[in-house]
Amino acid sequence: MLETYVLETGARTTLAGPVACVSEDCVLMLTTGPVFPQESILHLIKMELRMSKDMGKTWGQPKVLVQGNATGAPFAYALLKLANGRLLAIYGMYSHYSPDHDSTKCKMPAFQIISDDGGLTWSEPTLLPTGETYVMYPTIKSASCVPIWFSHRLER
Repeated sequence: MLETYVLETGARTTLAGPVACVSEDCVLMLTTGPVFPQESILHLIKMELRMSKDMGKTWGQPKVLVQGNATGAPFAYALLKLANGRLLAIYGMYSHYSPDHDSTKCKMPAFQIISDDGGLTWSEPTLLPTGETYVMYPTIKSASCVPIWFSHRLER
């Protein structure tokens, strides 16, 4: 039978994000919260990295990787350990959604950050050249060392 462990985030509306096993005992998870993507509270939303050194039984203190601001809030999409040992995190930066799906009004570009030291430090964000203004919850799979990207598209 599988064991279940609890990760207490301190926020009522935290989204559990992607998980990566970086060694035999070390697991990393990205979380986003608090999650109410209203434009008036974007600055409160943050993407945090959480580390467990005992395969998820206990978790260390979160490290804020991306803090929301007045114009956008991060949402974690992927955390991959590449064949070369680097960690790749991909996230969207939400700033606006239009119910009419007008791509000129919907804003959520995707970014990547990279760690070369097991998640201790991270690169500056790089905008991913998707050609889309709103990248919504893509599914990212790892095939050896090549991340494969699938994304939902808004009609234009």
